[in-house]
Amino acid sequence: MTDPAVEGDPSDVDTDRDRALEVAPRLLDAVREAQRTQRQGGPALRACFDDEARIESVAAGGAYDPDESVRRIEAAFSGGVYSPGEWEFEEIRPDVVLSSTNIRHRPPSAPAGQTVDAALFWLMTGRRGLIWRVRVFNSRVDALDALERHGTSLGL
Repeated sequence: MTDPAVEGDPSDVDTDRDRALEVAPRLLDAVREAQRTQRQGGPALRACFDDEARIESVAAGGAYDPDESVRRIEAAFSGGVYSPGEWEFEEIRPDVVLSSTNIRHRPPSAPAGQTVDAALFWLMTGRRGLIWRVRVFNSRVDALDALERHGTSLGL
């Protein structure tokens, strides 16, 4: 018979793993916070992104680093050219979240006053509980196909 104190009790492994998951930052929390603070922008929004993030954004009109993305999102809100509806979130796995909403926005190349209404999907991957990569898709299927094709880098 083995001594659990020497060999370790296998149930301790599960307990340790559960404890680690309880205290580890969750990407879903960062995503929800980013959506909650996007209107105000600034440090609260920036804090949701990993320093090495690449963020494709409807409001920003492309994929940028976190600082430039926050500046462009702030400008889109202040210019009245970006208005998301109620966000929905789906945790695909701990490091991948898909969010969706109906959105009214002015594409960067559109003339002043022209807006587009669309239902869009944001696929986000994370590192250390922060948003690391973001891409925008027209459908859930397209988003999940990109995840399968590119992995968590999302091709950015």
